[in-house]
Amino acid sequence: AEYMGTHKGNMGGYELRVKGLRGGHSGVNIHEGRANAIKLVTRTLQALMTDTKTTHAMSVCGVRGGDKDNAIPRECSAYVLVEESAVAAVQEVVSAQRALFQKEYGKMEPNMLVELVKTEQALTPLDAPSTHRLLTIASGPA
Repeated sequence: AEYMGTHKGNMGGYELRVKGLRGGHSGVNIHEGRANAIKLVTRTLQALMTDTKTTHAMSVCGVRGGDKDNAIPRECSAYVLVEESAVAAVQEVVSAQRALFQKEYGKMEPNMLVELVKTEQALTPLDAPSTHRLLTIASGPA
């Protein structure tokens, strides 16, 4: 799949955030069905990269989350550049993913927050092969 847009318009930097999850120890709580913030961010990025309204209007710049090897990640952020003309479409996809995640994890993760916020952080887009590798690795096993 092609993950880089042609970017005809002005680009703005955004942070896609998942936070407020319960987390937990991967050896103790893994069987409880708790959400993994890295996987939720990755699923949202994959949805954005396959949606016809957003796939050519954004670039992934990086992902940050999961600071412990033996813990279920509570929070994760992805940094993306989005054409200003496509921000509403990106927000729609993020909202749809939020609703999906709330349906899947709502009882287990009542404080889950999934949002897209503007950032002033300087961002550099990954190239298409690097984006593909990142999303493949971050999605991990089912």
